Amino acid sequence: MIPDDAGDQAGHQNPRESKGKPGTRAPHIWLEQDGKQISTLDLFGKNFALLAGPQGTRWSESGAEAATGLGIDLDIHEIDARGPKVPGGSFAEAYWDRALRCGSRSP
Repeated sequence: MIPDDAGDQAGHQNPRESKGKPGTRAPHIWLEQDGKQISTLDLFGKNFALLAGPQGTRWSESGAEAATGLGIDLDIHEIDARGPKVPGGSFAEAYWDRALRCGSRSP
């Protein structure tokens, strides 16, 4: 974890207090994939993960290129595009609504 304040020497933040800030645990949202209900948290495994919305193809491409250049494994999930769907809504609205309700700032 890299603190926002250079003077902050905390090496750990309680997951219940991080509230979806970048670099912390992602907010939970129900998704649908292959007819099954999954959580956004199910998309995070042992690799770095990139979640992109339906218009995030350039993010996905750039992320894949950067991961290759760095020699790291990156799982890319294009929500509401070629990947899991948010039932009855949009990923951006659902994800940021959840993050905002948890106390995070808007993008």
